[in-house]
Amino acid sequence: MDLELSLLQIILAIIIVIAGTIAQGAVGFGLGPLSVPLLVLVDPVFVPGPVLANALLLTLLMFKREISDVDYFGMKWAVVGRLIGSVLAGIFLAFLPREALKLYFAIAIFIAVGISWIGITLPLKRSTLVGTGTISGFMGTSVSIGGPLMALIYQNMSGAKIRSTLSGIFAIGTLFALISLMIVGYFGEREVYASIIILPGIIVGFILSRHAVKLLDQGFMKPAILSLSSFSALAIAISYFF
Repeated sequence: MDLELSLLQIILAIIIVIAGTIAQGAVGFGLGPLSVPLLVLVDPVFVPGPVLANALLLTLLMFKREISDVDYFGMKWAVVGRLIGSVLAGIFLAFLPREALKLYFAIAIFIAVGISWIGITLPLKRSTLVGTGTISGFMGTSVSIGGPLMALIYQNMSGAKIRSTLSGIFAIGTLFALISLMIVGYFGEREVYASIIILPGIIVGFILSRHAVKLLDQGFMKPAILSLSSFSALAIAISYFF
């Protein structure tokens, strides 16, 4: 197994994951947008498989924490979309490099955020949930950043409903994303080892996120979602060009 990481790289990776986990634990997403661009700089082995593997654990913890607030209707149809998106991403990744898709993803998120800032929101109905879920699943599987679009459709809900519902959607979708990556050879022994290395960051970040939840639930959820989504698009665009 060719995976040589220095102690500094391991410490940096864990710190990055802690920051991303705190964001996701408080907002409902954020592990991918905040950690992926930086983890790639530490060592590309951490993306996308190890991030997704750890995101699966995080979403399960979050789902259990606020399970009484889950929107099961929205979760059901968004999961259908996530599964479709994961399968499509697996197929595309077998023929195209991830880099070729990044700029399109960034543009899509910027457009969605712009629409939200001017007050237009998508209705929570079956067609929009499946469509958004499909795009989210495709992005999550290919570049580990699938949360922004899904969060935007729930932006006007309560903090607890956003976090719990997105966690349920992401947990199931992430599982299928990992399976897709395994099939096309993007998640093997090296990635499993890398996943274990950053696991402590998930545990510490999840515990610390409880304090951020109290602040954001005082009327700051929507601005947090829009700001974090914008950052996500910027991070993807920067990684594409540089």
